[in-house]
Amino acid sequence: MNSDNMVLRNLALVFCGGAVLIILLCFIAGVAFAETALKNSFGGEDMKLIAQTNLTYTTCLQKNALEQLESSPDVRLIAGNAVASCSSVLDELRAALEENGVNPDFYHGAVERMKNRAIRRLLPLLMMEKSNRAN
Repeated sequence: MNSDNMVLRNLALVFCGGAVLIILLCFIAGVAFAETALKNSFGGEDMKLIAQTNLTYTTCLQKNALEQLESSPDVRLIAGNAVASCSSVLDELRAALEENGVNPDFYHGAVERMKNRAIRRLLPLLMMEKSNRAN
């Protein structure tokens, strides 16, 4: 009977130890998920910063590209030069979002979409302006 009690006692210890381990792992996973969820979202100040940067970036691209319109016959080159000239605006946004604790993987997509939208708006504008100046 003594050995049966020892076996039961050992099984109880193993079971309790396993349960504690499972609870501990669940807790760690929950904390990691909560930490990730906080960093994978934009706060109100981040959204204002993104909107302001979008306006600043679009204005920078348009102004820079229109100033170069006479220097090159290819609007794609003009747009590329404008993107290079205005890249510091997006770099400042990236730095500010990183400083605010936003996950770089999360904001990278938002910044790239902003850049692509601005370029897609810029190219037709440049083609129309180039056409108007040719007439």
